[in-house]
Amino acid sequence: MPGIGDIAGKVAAATGLTVAAAKDAVNATLVSIKELSLEGTVSAGPLGTFKVKQRDERKGRNPQTGKELIIAAKEVLTFKPTDKEVVRPKAAKAGKAAKAAPAKAAPAKAAPAKAAAKAAAGRRGRK
Repeated sequence: MPGIGDIAGKVAAATGLTVAAAKDAVNATLVSIKELSLEGTVSAGPLGTFKVKQRDERKGRNPQTGKELIIAAKEVLTFKPTDKEVVRPKAAKAGKAAKAAPAKAAPAKAAPAKAAAKAAAGRRGRK
């Protein structure tokens, strides 16, 4: 699963920043989204919307002991993606697209003739 380092690498490649500077920018962006969402809904353009929701107190169960307990109320940050389809940029060169295409699997090797003949003889009841 891609993480902050992967996102920072993409940002660095797209902007010309160093990976360290891009990582700082990504982290600052995520912290800003978290802080702003405490004030209300945050729209992140074509990605979606961040919003803090209140979860009510509820009953739960300890899976190890089976004992019933009360789970406290809390606020959680939620994300709802947009309904719009994400548009991916096309490859700049045909060569890049060709490299990205998965290689075809090699055809299965045929069984050696002796083994095939032995298998066929075994099916006919011969030894």
